[in-house]
Amino acid sequence: MVEAHNGTTSATEHNLYFTVGRADFNTKTLSWGSSNKHGTGSHLSIGLNDTNQLVELHHDSTTQDRIYFSVGVPNASNKTIAWTAHVGGRRDAGTDAALAIANGGLLLETHNAPSPDSATALWYSLADTRRLP
Repeated sequence: MVEAHNGTTSATEHNLYFTVGRADFNTKTLSWGSSNKHGTGSHLSIGLNDTNQLVELHHDSTTQDRIYFSVGVPNASNKTIAWTAHVGGRRDAGTDAALAIANGGLLLETHNAPSPDSATALWYSLADTRRLP
């Protein structure tokens, strides 16, 4: 399992943190690794499918209207994430980005249109996660 959160170091610096954990269903306990910084941004959304592909989506920390993504593979044994070379790839522009990954490989990303249409237009895109690195 993967936990993601934002942390702030100043009024303008918004860091992205990820933590990999492992569940022991016999003892009903969770064992978490270290929280690791993975860039800057805000409005974080993550998805993880049954083939262990992790996709994270976030907004730029300064303008809040640029959407970026990263793809990685979490390792429950050593509680780390191996991020691909596409870390930080720019996806689109807009606000309120969110994503979902289906186990069959379908990725759905949604966001509001960039200003001034942000209140009236919802945009989406579909991708096949089997084609992601």
